[in-house]
Amino acid sequence: MAIADSIGPGGIMRALRHIPPLVAVCKDLEEVSPKAWLFNYSNPATAICMAMRRASSIKAVSLLYLLHHPAPVRRLHERARRRAR
Repeated sequence: MAIADSIGPGGIMRALRHIPPLVAVCKDLEEVSPKAWLFNYSNPATAICMAMRRASSIKAVSLLYLLHHPAPVRRLHERARRRAR
């Protein structure tokens, strides 16, 4: 979703600041918990999630735009719990 702080110079700069440490977290998770999910709640959500998925095998999802609609988050959580069994 391209809105507000996800696009333009501000979104690009925020992505450049946030992506490297979040990719590092994914790399750490690969070692200690390869089946983990990483939930992102910060903008630019799309760029961050795409970068984490491309750089790591950790399952990453951005939930920033689902905060106002809890049903999709609940379904995602239930699906993850079923797969973890």
